[in-house]
Amino acid sequence: MPQAQATIRALPISDAGEIRALTAICGGKKAAYYDEKSNVLCIDGQFDVEGRLERMITGRSYRDDLVVVAKSPGGGLQTALDTTRYLERYHYTIIVDGLCASACAQFLFMGGTYKIVTGKGIVAMHGGPMSAAYIDKMSITPEGKANLRRENEEFREFYRTHGIDVAITTNAPQSVLDAMKKGAESGVRAIRREERSVRRCGHHATVSAVPRPRNAWAAATATARAHAIAPARRRRVDPASAGRAAPGLTPRSRASPCR
Repeated sequence: MPQAQATIRALPISDAGEIRALTAICGGKKAAYYDEKSNVLCIDGQFDVEGRLERMITGRSYRDDLVVVAKSPGGGLQTALDTTRYLERYHYTIIVDGLCASACAQFLFMGGTYKIVTGKGIVAMHGGPMSAAYIDKMSITPEGKANLRRENEEFREFYRTHGIDVAITTNAPQSVLDAMKKGAESGVRAIRREERSVRRCGHHATVSAVPRPRNAWAAATATARAHAIAPARRRRVDPASAGRAAPGLTPRSRASPCR
């Protein structure tokens, strides 16, 4: 499996106060809350497959250079992906100030023009799109398999159009692994064992801090200093194409599996 690349840098001390002020706006706010004065969108909750959180977020407009402060264990692949596509037209900066796992990390985090992880932030991946062979072996209806194939192709298309190596969803970038080994010195740490169980879609999912098993990894900042983590080759999304479904793909199935 190829190793995805990413750059990690500590943000200047001068930025710390502004980041604390932005995250403070979201203190105690659940689901989706928008502070119009600061142009800050607070997301704290699961992307349910029924689309309730998605509708709360996409049911209104925002200003350009939106700031998204996110805490989410993930949820439905399609609802998280559609939410990300919608928000990309506002060229948002994402600040992870808690757990951002599964579909939150795979789409909402990756869709941010700029990415910041605070001292309380955890970014956790547990795998990329399923292969056609794997889907074929699943004990589900033909319709369910067809829906999964469409959703997984949308997964791959999101990464292709953003110039991001999809390997980042299964193998932590070497820069992240190196930083984990250095611990507090680098400002990035592997999550502790007691942090590895997260709730998603009504079930518990184990998130490993290193690529063992090969389809899971997670990292957190080790200090109170915020860090910026950006996948390689991230490009600005054309506002005209943001939110548009991939050609030939049908609307999502609400019975989609969780990510």
